[in-house]
Amino acid sequence: MQVGPSNSARPLVPPPAAPAAVPDPAPEPSAPAQADAPGSSEAEAHTTELSTEERAAVAELSARDAEVRAHEAAHASAGGGLAGSPSYSYQTGPDGKQYAVGGEVSIDTSGGATPQETIARMRQVRAAALAPANPSGQDQAVAASASRREAAAREEMAKVAAEASGPPAAHEHDGSVCPFCNTAAQRYKAVAEAKATAPSSQHAVRAEPV
Repeated sequence: MQVGPSNSARPLVPPPAAPAAVPDPAPEPSAPAQADAPGSSEAEAHTTELSTEERAAVAELSARDAEVRAHEAAHASAGGGLAGSPSYSYQTGPDGKQYAVGGEVSIDTSGGATPQETIARMRQVRAAALAPANPSGQDQAVAASASRREAAAREEMAKVAAEASGPPAAHEHDGSVCPFCNTAAQRYKAVAEAKATAPSSQHAVRAEPV
């Protein structure tokens, strides 16, 4: 009987094989980027939704806006230091935008410290009122008022000159109307009427709303 080791030999068991690497699945092809649809922005989308009539209204409002702004800019430019800044009234178009449909520029129509200064100021007021290509009714009224006040200032200058020179050496009344006194009376009357009917010192020259 052969004596062997106390523990019988055990067959060697190889270690488990490492799992085979599984290749990653190929990435799926991405869908091609879609081009932005026309009118993707909110403004463009709104514009594309306008009807033919609404598009025509927008075009008309846009033209009116440009006309009003040019009208008031002409007033302000010609008025110089006598004119204020333009102000506008607006209308909302079918596209949601605001369009100027009317406007005005305030202008100082007060007289000067002397007749000569008043004449210069009234000339500038008249020029400012009539500066746009198509003056409104209000513009023409302001221009007419400036012309009257300029005439009154000239009458005042003539009156002062007449008073400074004095009456003619031979100044007698023989029952007929004295030419010198008659002329002076007319001048005084014109000045008094001009002062009584003088407009307020602030007027507005404007583009009348449609």
